[in-house]
Amino acid sequence: MPQRVLLAWELGGGRGHVLILGWIAEVLRQRGFEPVFAVQRLDALDAIRTTMGRGEFYQAPVWLGTLDRRASATHGASFTVGDVIADLGLRTPFIVEHMIESWDSLLARINPAAVVADFAPACLLAARGRLPAIAVGDGFTLPPNTLEQFPQFEPGEQAPKYKEETLTEVVNACLRASDRPPIARLPEIFGADRYCAGAFTEFDPYASERRIPTAAPWVPVWDRTVPTGGDEVFGYFSVNIDTLPTVTEALARVASEGLPVRVHIPALNEESRTDLAASGVIVEPEPLPFEDIQRRARLVVSFGSLGLVSCALTAGIPQVVLPLGIAKSVTGRAVERLGVGRWLNLKPGNPLEPALLSQAIVEIYRDEKLAAAAKSRAPDFARRLAPRPAEIVADFVQELV
Repeated sequence: MPQRVLLAWELGGGRGHVLILGWIAEVLRQRGFEPVFAVQRLDALDAIRTTMGRGEFYQAPVWLGTLDRRASATHGASFTVGDVIADLGLRTPFIVEHMIESWDSLLARINPAAVVADFAPACLLAARGRLPAIAVGDGFTLPPNTLEQFPQFEPGEQAPKYKEETLTEVVNACLRASDRPPIARLPEIFGADRYCAGAFTEFDPYASERRIPTAAPWVPVWDRTVPTGGDEVFGYFSVNIDTLPTVTEALARVASEGLPVRVHIPALNEESRTDLAASGVIVEPEPLPFEDIQRRARLVVSFGSLGLVSCALTAGIPQVVLPLGIAKSVTGRAVERLGVGRWLNLKPGNPLEPALLSQAIVEIYRDEKLAAAAKSRAPDFARRLAPRPAEIVADFVQELV
């Protein structure tokens, strides 16, 4: 009977997390293991339905703050990963204890030989000292557990909202209650037996502190020989947030300027979908294979999904990042620093914002120097796509079990 491997996901939005787990599952199956999924959003598994097959899956324990974003909004902006997780529930002993106990119950039911955890600190705490664990993620979602404290990514002198010493004691009280060894510093909540952070070094906010180098980014396998040189603006926006109407109105304005625009927006309601199509925007109901984007796009616009950003880099397509949260701000700044695109902070309360954004998109679309820079950098990024991080994770599983 094949050994079971639990693939867990707790935090973060978008379908990128289940794509990562799907790629890992595919390689694990090829090597004779049985993947079992426990994920934050069961509906997100639709993105990997062909990879998952008839695989077993469970609802992962849910941090309270992911259900009610107002709970974190009342405490002001987050400046570190510690702030983000504290707002989701880490500051509350009852919630942390519940998360660990819930994972304990799930682990007992599944009885895996090992755990692969994507942005799943409570799962890692539950597995701590009891099961082989492999932590995976991108540069942002997998901080080094050797950090003294989580760094602040947003510029300015604003201090983190929460003292990490206090949060560490909350975690340790819960660990002691379940007879687990304590942690010395808050970043140790990401402690595991092996690590695989998949990201180009330029997009790793912890690059200077990371002792284990990043692997290649988590991207799909696609036909990279597909010719480039398309003329479309391609937009992908994975979640429905306050800024989305500003973005869709701006893209409708871009289409009215005569530029071909194609989008995939999973959360778009039917009325907005109809309005966009009426403006001349092609609305794709399903995700596009990247070879189709590579063939058609002259410019990629997104909230900063790192998988799409990495693919566009390797294809030499300029891009616009409209950052969603501190993780995407890190990505947007890196895109601009590399000279292959621009990052733009939206102000959705400004009635002029759609017009300003559409004007910026048109200008960037027509920027020949930017297009040339993106094309010139592409071969170096393409060279760094191997080995695939899913293969590295499967190697770790075989080593540990």
